[in-house]
Amino acid sequence: MARIREDLVGSVLVTHPGATDPIVLVAGSKVPEGIEVGAHVLEPEHRGSGSTGSNTPPQSSPDAAAKAAAKAAKKVADKAAKKAGKPEPTPTPPPAAADPTAVTPPPLNGAGSGKEAWREYATVATKAAGLSIEIPEDATRTDIVDALKSAGVRTE
Repeated sequence: MARIREDLVGSVLVTHPGATDPIVLVAGSKVPEGIEVGAHVLEPEHRGSGSTGSNTPPQSSPDAAAKAAAKAAKKVADKAAKKAGKPEPTPTPPPAAADPTAVTPPPLNGAGSGKEAWREYATVATKAAGLSIEIPEDATRTDIVDALKSAGVRTE
């Protein structure tokens, strides 16, 4: 089974055919059967099995990553709303006073660096940045930090 490369900084958000919730893959994750990812995110020995695309990583900016994360989150929310029979949510701009740089991330090591501190920070910082990112219950501190980095949210 293919694995996401160990040196990957960030996360890969994929959807499984027939599933409503996205799957977040991070460094070392096994790629589930039926999921195709670009070869550039796979361990070298797994390239060519269960992957698509070239070995050249796409060029992206933090701004593009944040927009992609917000677009994926909106798509998931819209799909869930349709499934529940509710009208699609109307996006609301973040309040003018909400400055994402005013929110200080917890330390990466030592006291106060646990996954709950990072989960709380992720909720506040992404909301202040106008993003909507769901963190799975079983996500580790590293998973949360990587997802925030991928979305262009400050982690240091």
